[in-house]
Amino acid sequence: MATVKFPPTSGFYELDCYVAQLLGQAGIPAFIWGEKVLHVYLQKRYEGFFRGWVVPDEAIAKAVQVLDDEGFPPCKDGNECAVFAPDQKFPVPDHHYHDYYHSTKSRRSWEGGVILYQKSRLFSEFPEPPVGCPRPGDPYYTFLASGRQFQKASDEPQNGQPENQYPVKLPVPARYLEAMCLLKIRDIEGYATISSWNSAKTGFVDYMRDEEHIMYYVKDLKRWHDKKDKESMREDPGFQSTWDRLKTRRDKELDAALRKIENRTHTLKPDDLKEPWLEWMKLCVDRKYAQSQNDPDGNTCELRIYWDMRESGTLPKPDPKPREILMRTLPVEKRLRVARLIDDPVD
Repeated sequence: MATVKFPPTSGFYELDCYVAQLLGQAGIPAFIWGEKVLHVYLQKRYEGFFRGWVVPDEAIAKAVQVLDDEGFPPCKDGNECAVFAPDQKFPVPDHHYHDYYHSTKSRRSWEGGVILYQKSRLFSEFPEPPVGCPRPGDPYYTFLASGRQFQKASDEPQNGQPENQYPVKLPVPARYLEAMCLLKIRDIEGYATISSWNSAKTGFVDYMRDEEHIMYYVKDLKRWHDKKDKESMREDPGFQSTWDRLKTRRDKELDAALRKIENRTHTLKPDDLKEPWLEWMKLCVDRKYAQSQNDPDGNTCELRIYWDMRESGTLPKPDPKPREILMRTLPVEKRLRVARLIDDPVD
């Protein structure tokens, strides 16, 4: 693809493809994460929100060198840069470049630049991604088929890169949500970054909950109409024939609507997740199930996951560049006692 001047003026996806090409041709496996990825997953029709680039820890210096050599402008704001503000919900980057075309001098934009992160800080459980396109059926990675759409699970597998574009890799939705949940557990004490992880989790939960409600509503509406039509049907062959024709046409329209909804649910379903995240998301998505488990908001399950990981020594390592603790929540020890996961201290 043709060289893209920095910053590009035709769209952020062009910049993403360009960065992916530069890193890929240098043999550096990399993928994007952040709000941009969420908008792709949840099928929003806008872009330009924050996305960071994740590279293997040992390749971060090489990635910086590649982008420096290509003329990406370094940050001019030093320690006064907005990326270091303590109240930012995104983690402090390991290196970054600003898109000055889309930002102001007083507060540089997170959206248009190139923000680099070491993989161990955010996706420590992930294997290293391939340098090129992920193979069909890769359990961890997929790629963007356009600026707003990734390859759907319901599509035929794509073996090559998108036409005239260098593939921009991103995690598959289920693995991404699991990673966000793990980060939420890691930052449970109330670091500012927890709002970012919680926002991602909530976005997925709302999406899955809305899809289930829509599916139920359409199917229930179909059953209701069938019942009412039969109740009002006269014992007349002419009426029966007319009703059969109308029912066939309506069923085709409803079935088409259901197929469209079902196709959208390729993004994520609770059963795509692994434990312990599967149980946590079931509690968050299915209110009836959550009530039956006496955990209507999933908080007890979240705390139990944290406690089990802490006791087994499997909690992720703290972020080496943590934000300040800003969230006004009960101390985690008190929350554990309220949930009766640990006993009150003996006097």
